[in-house]
Amino acid sequence: QGSQQDVLKAQVEISKLLERLEVLEQRRTIARAAINSLISRPAESPLGPPEDTPWAGVRYSLDELQQLAQTGAPALRVQESEVERSEESVKLARKEYYPDFALGFTHVQRDDQPEMYGIMVKAKVPLYFWRKQRLELKSARENLVSAERLRDNAATTLQYNVRDAYTVASTSQRMAELYKSTVIPQASLSMESSFASYQVGQVDFLSLLDSVLTLLEYQLKYHESVAEYRKELAQLEPLVGVELPNIQEAAKQAPRGKWSAP
Repeated sequence: QGSQQDVLKAQVEISKLLERLEVLEQRRTIARAAINSLISRPAESPLGPPEDTPWAGVRYSLDELQQLAQTGAPALRVQESEVERSEESVKLARKEYYPDFALGFTHVQRDDQPEMYGIMVKAKVPLYFWRKQRLELKSARENLVSAERLRDNAATTLQYNVRDAYTVASTSQRMAELYKSTVIPQASLSMESSFASYQVGQVDFLSLLDSVLTLLEYQLKYHESVAEYRKELAQLEPLVGVELPNIQEAAKQAPRGKWSAP
């Protein structure tokens, strides 16, 4: 009872899915080569299928992550070390204004004569301190100011990066939960209703096809949200200097309808 147009339309949609599979296969090949290069293996080495691990929200709040970043971020610790080094340089430059004292002791042993002992005291006074010491102190202070500015800039950039990654991760988490609990079940019911209506001639083929593709898109968006969430966690870890395990109760797998993409 269907028309030839419906059959051709179905073939077109199948061709689109095959095209998408080719693009995804290309992306998978590139990702596999990138992963192998990171672990010093040949680009074509097999990695096996990815493990479908459960996931849940991160236990830290934004304020807690900001505090962790300020104390544990490797990049910020480097800048703090530079500030401390510059502070020591300033202290050493100031000491150049003070006289240098030296105390020496000598002992001379001679044949058939009494031994001789001597004590020597030296003092080096920086009379022309404005020629050298003042310039060295000025240079050390400028280096300290520069190091402090670099540290403050690194702290500001770090704070922004943590907030950005946390915002994206939180949004992706909420979107994934929305797709899993609400959108996908509703799309699945809509598709099942379209199937039943199409079989009795109450819905045309295009409406049925639209409900099938809509369910597919929502399923893909769910997994994209989960992947985006995990990627942002991976971006956060080097920023805060600690691992961010998912310690909450694992979420269930995304619900599926009777039809799903191969």
